[in-house]
Amino acid sequence: MTQYLWQETGNQKISSMLANVSRTTTNYSFTGQIPEFEAQKNTNNENKPTYLLKKLTPPAEGVVIENQVKFWLGGANPESLVTFDKDAVFAWVDNTGAEKGKVQSISRDGLLGYGKVIEGKTPPPGALLQERARSIPADFTLKIGLDDSLGNTTTKARGGLEQISRIQPVSLQQGEVHYILGKMTETLAKEARQNNLLEVPEVGSFGLYTPG
Repeated sequence: MTQYLWQETGNQKISSMLANVSRTTTNYSFTGQIPEFEAQKNTNNENKPTYLLKKLTPPAEGVVIENQVKFWLGGANPESLVTFDKDAVFAWVDNTGAEKGKVQSISRDGLLGYGKVIEGKTPPPGALLQERARSIPADFTLKIGLDDSLGNTTTKARGGLEQISRIQPVSLQQGEVHYILGKMTETLAKEARQNNLLEVPEVGSFGLYTPG
Protein backbone atom coordinates (compact mmCIF):
# COMPACT_ATOMS: atom_id res chain seq x y z
CA MET A 1 0.00 0.00 0.00
CA THR A 2 2.88 2.34 0.81
CA GLN A 3 4.52 1.63 -2.53
CA TYR A 4 1.23 2.27 -4.37
CA LEU A 5 0.72 5.62 -2.65
CA TRP A 6 4.29 6.70 -3.42
CA GLN A 7 3.80 5.89 -7.10
CA GLU A 8 0.37 7.51 -7.40
CA THR A 9 0.34 10.29 -9.98
CA GLY A 10 -3.20 11.68 -9.75
CA ASN A 11 -6.02 12.47 -7.35
CA GLN A 12 -7.43 8.95 -7.20
CA LYS A 13 -10.35 8.37 -4.86
CA ILE A 14 -9.72 6.15 -1.83
CA SER A 15 -12.23 3.48 -2.90
CA SER A 16 -10.44 2.97 -6.24
CA MET A 17 -7.01 2.97 -4.58
CA LEU A 18 -7.96 0.21 -2.15
CA ALA A 19 -9.49 -1.87 -4.92
CA ASN A 20 -6.23 -1.70 -6.87
CA VAL A 21 -4.05 -2.41 -3.82
CA SER A 22 -6.14 -5.44 -2.84
CA ARG A 23 -5.10 -7.30 -6.01
CA THR A 24 -1.54 -7.41 -4.66
CA THR A 25 -2.15 -7.75 -0.92
CA THR A 26 -4.36 -10.78 -1.51
CA ASN A 27 -1.37 -12.52 -3.13
CA TYR A 28 1.12 -11.49 -0.44
CA SER A 29 -1.08 -12.32 2.56
CA PHE A 30 -1.17 -15.96 3.67
CA THR A 31 -4.76 -15.42 4.82
CA GLY A 32 -5.92 -13.86 1.54
CA GLN A 33 -6.43 -10.54 3.32
CA ILE A 34 -8.57 -7.94 1.55
CA PRO A 35 -8.14 -4.27 2.61
CA GLU A 36 -11.30 -2.54 3.80
CA PHE A 37 -12.21 0.98 4.85
CA GLU A 38 -15.15 2.84 6.30
CA ALA A 39 -16.18 6.39 5.48
CA GLN A 40 -18.31 8.64 7.64
CA LYS A 41 -21.87 8.72 6.37
CA ASN A 42 -23.06 11.63 4.24
CA THR A 43 -19.49 12.96 3.72
CA ASN A 44 -18.74 11.42 0.32
CA ASN A 45 -15.20 10.83 1.65
CA GLU A 46 -14.99 7.52 -0.21
CA ASN A 47 -14.93 9.47 -3.47
CA LYS A 48 -12.34 11.99 -2.33
CA PRO A 49 -8.54 11.72 -2.82
CA THR A 50 -6.39 9.82 -0.31
CA TYR A 51 -5.76 11.90 2.83
CA LEU A 52 -8.64 14.12 1.53
CA LEU A 53 -5.98 16.24 -0.19
CA LYS A 54 -5.09 16.87 -3.81
CA LYS A 55 -1.84 15.30 -5.02
CA LEU A 56 0.97 17.71 -4.14
CA THR A 57 4.16 15.81 -4.97
CA PRO A 58 5.43 13.72 -7.92
CA PRO A 59 5.79 9.91 -7.71
CA ALA A 60 9.06 8.60 -6.25
CA GLU A 61 10.94 5.49 -5.15
CA GLY A 62 12.41 7.09 -2.03
CA VAL A 63 13.00 10.17 0.07
CA VAL A 64 16.14 11.66 1.61
CA ILE A 65 16.04 11.55 5.41
CA GLU A 66 19.53 12.82 6.29
CA ASN A 67 21.98 15.21 4.64
CA GLN A 68 24.68 12.56 4.12
CA VAL A 69 22.28 11.04 1.56
CA LYS A 70 20.58 8.48 3.73
CA PHE A 71 17.25 7.61 2.16
CA TRP A 72 14.13 5.48 2.64
CA LEU A 73 12.88 3.29 -0.23
CA GLY A 74 9.18 3.38 0.60
CA GLY A 75 8.16 3.57 -3.05
CA ALA A 76 10.39 0.79 -4.40
CA ASN A 77 9.08 -2.61 -5.48
CA PRO A 78 9.86 -5.00 -2.58
CA GLU A 79 10.75 -7.77 -5.04
CA SER A 80 13.44 -5.59 -6.66
CA LEU A 81 15.19 -4.13 -3.61
CA VAL A 82 18.43 -6.01 -4.35
CA THR A 83 18.87 -3.92 -7.51
CA PHE A 84 19.21 -0.82 -5.31
CA ASP A 85 22.05 -2.23 -3.19
CA LYS A 86 24.93 -0.59 -5.05
CA ASP A 87 25.44 1.64 -8.10
CA ALA A 88 21.76 2.32 -8.71
CA VAL A 89 21.18 5.93 -9.79
CA PHE A 90 18.41 8.23 -8.57
CA ALA A 91 17.49 11.74 -9.62
CA TRP A 92 16.47 13.93 -6.74
CA VAL A 93 13.59 16.27 -7.50
CA ASP A 94 11.69 19.06 -5.84
CA ASN A 95 7.93 19.06 -5.18
CA THR A 96 7.23 20.16 -8.74
CA GLY A 97 9.15 17.21 -10.19
CA ALA A 98 12.07 19.32 -11.42
CA GLU A 99 15.37 17.39 -11.38
CA LYS A 100 18.05 19.00 -9.19
CA GLY A 101 20.82 16.39 -9.16
CA LYS A 102 21.71 12.69 -9.08
CA VAL A 103 22.55 10.25 -6.30
CA GLN A 104 24.24 6.85 -6.63
CA SER A 105 23.53 4.12 -4.08
CA ILE A 106 26.43 2.71 -2.06
CA SER A 107 24.72 0.21 0.23
CA ARG A 108 21.31 -0.81 1.59
CA ASP A 109 19.91 -2.20 4.83
CA GLY A 110 16.28 -3.20 4.34
CA LEU A 111 14.43 -0.10 3.14
CA LEU A 112 17.23 2.23 4.26
CA GLY A 113 19.75 3.16 1.58
CA TYR A 114 23.00 5.11 1.61
CA GLY A 115 24.42 6.97 -1.36
CA LYS A 116 26.68 9.69 -2.72
CA VAL A 117 26.05 12.74 -4.88
CA ILE A 118 27.32 12.29 -8.45
CA GLU A 119 25.70 15.34 -10.00
CA GLY A 120 24.33 18.63 -8.69
CA LYS A 121 24.02 19.66 -5.05
CA THR A 122 23.51 17.48 -1.99
CA PRO A 123 19.76 16.86 -1.61
CA PRO A 124 18.18 18.19 1.57
CA PRO A 125 16.06 16.01 3.89
CA GLY A 126 12.64 15.59 2.30
CA ALA A 127 13.92 15.58 -1.28
CA LEU A 128 12.23 12.90 -3.39
CA LEU A 129 14.27 10.28 -5.27
CA GLN A 130 13.19 8.94 -8.65
CA GLU A 131 14.81 5.86 -10.15
CA ARG A 132 17.01 6.45 -13.19
CA ALA A 133 19.04 3.21 -13.39
CA ARG A 134 19.20 -0.10 -11.54
CA SER A 135 22.26 -2.27 -11.01
CA ILE A 136 21.76 -6.05 -11.23
CA PRO A 137 24.49 -7.87 -9.26
CA ALA A 138 26.73 -10.17 -11.31
CA ASP A 139 26.36 -12.85 -8.62
CA PHE A 140 22.57 -12.52 -8.26
CA THR A 141 21.14 -15.53 -6.40
CA LEU A 142 17.76 -16.86 -5.33
CA LYS A 143 17.79 -16.81 -1.53
CA ILE A 144 15.96 -19.74 0.07
CA GLY A 145 15.27 -19.42 3.80
CA LEU A 146 15.50 -22.64 5.83
CA ASP A 147 12.60 -22.88 8.26
CA ASP A 148 12.97 -24.39 11.76
CA SER A 149 10.32 -26.94 10.81
CA LEU A 150 12.98 -28.79 8.77
CA GLY A 151 14.45 -30.06 12.04
CA ASN A 152 17.23 -32.62 11.60
CA THR A 153 16.92 -32.42 7.80
CA THR A 154 18.19 -28.81 7.76
CA THR A 155 21.82 -29.75 7.14
CA LYS A 156 20.89 -32.11 4.31
CA ALA A 157 18.63 -29.48 2.74
CA ARG A 158 21.33 -26.83 2.95
CA GLY A 159 23.90 -29.12 1.33
CA GLY A 160 21.53 -30.01 -1.49
CA LEU A 161 20.62 -26.41 -2.25
CA GLU A 162 24.28 -25.35 -2.24
CA GLN A 163 24.88 -27.72 -5.15
CA ILE A 164 22.44 -25.80 -7.36
CA SER A 165 23.82 -22.86 -9.32
CA ARG A 166 22.59 -19.42 -8.20
CA ILE A 167 20.71 -20.83 -5.20
CA GLN A 168 21.76 -19.52 -1.78
CA PRO A 169 20.33 -21.23 1.33
CA VAL A 170 20.15 -18.86 4.32
CA SER A 171 18.91 -19.04 7.89
CA LEU A 172 15.68 -17.18 8.58
CA GLN A 173 15.81 -13.90 10.51
CA GLN A 174 19.27 -13.20 9.02
CA GLY A 175 18.30 -11.08 6.05
CA GLU A 176 15.92 -11.04 3.11
CA VAL A 177 14.69 -14.26 1.49
CA HIS A 178 12.76 -14.87 -1.72
CA TYR A 179 11.16 -18.16 -0.65
CA ILE A 180 11.13 -20.39 2.43
CA LEU A 181 11.78 -24.14 2.40
CA GLY A 182 9.78 -25.76 5.18
CA LYS A 183 8.04 -28.88 6.40
CA MET A 184 4.33 -28.99 7.17
CA THR A 185 3.90 -29.91 10.85
CA GLU A 186 0.77 -30.61 12.86
CA THR A 187 1.08 -27.19 14.52
CA LEU A 188 1.46 -25.33 11.20
CA ALA A 189 -1.40 -27.31 9.66
CA LYS A 190 -3.65 -26.36 12.58
CA GLU A 191 -2.77 -22.67 12.20
CA ALA A 192 -3.45 -22.87 8.47
CA ARG A 193 -6.89 -24.37 9.04
CA GLN A 194 -7.70 -21.71 11.64
CA ASN A 195 -6.82 -19.07 9.03
CA ASN A 196 -9.27 -20.75 6.61
CA LEU A 197 -6.69 -21.54 3.95
CA LEU A 198 -8.36 -23.22 0.99
CA GLU A 199 -5.63 -25.85 0.65
CA VAL A 200 -3.43 -27.14 3.48
CA PRO A 201 -0.42 -29.29 2.46
CA GLU A 202 -0.23 -32.81 3.88
CA VAL A 203 1.48 -33.06 7.28
CA GLY A 204 5.06 -34.25 6.79
CA SER A 205 5.36 -32.83 3.27
CA PHE A 206 8.05 -30.34 2.22
CA GLY A 207 7.37 -27.23 0.21
CA LEU A 208 8.49 -23.78 -0.92
CA TYR A 209 6.53 -20.96 0.66
CA THR A 210 6.42 -17.22 0.08
CA PRO A 211 7.82 -14.99 2.85
CA GLY A 212 4.20 -14.27 3.86
